[in-house]
Amino acid sequence: VVSFNFWYPPPTWFDGDLSKGQISWDKPLFGVRRTLFQRCVEELIAQVAQPSKVPDVLRLAIEGGQGGQWQQALEHLETFLGPVLSAGERRQLLLDVLQGRFTGLES
Repeated sequence: VVSFNFWYPPPTWFDGDLSKGQISWDKPLFGVRRTLFQRCVEELIAQVAQPSKVPDVLRLAIEGGQGGQWQQALEHLETFLGPVLSAGERRQLLLDVLQGRFTGLES
């Protein structure tokens, strides 16, 4: 069996052309696109902070606390989530990411 998946661009959570800044998305995000969006949230935090600090930054964002050394990651996260989700939806998505991807790491 040969897979040709490498010929195709990776799936995205949005429609449109990101390089032109012209995108749209399903409201509400659900299914595969929601999962892809959650991965983008994790990747964003990992790039701005550190991969090992993703759960810590998620907790700070959920609690609405000040970030201290992770303030930049929280600001990037807010900028990314703001246009896509309402405040209540943001909190729920962050809880889903924390609970779903980091099972057993919650304190």
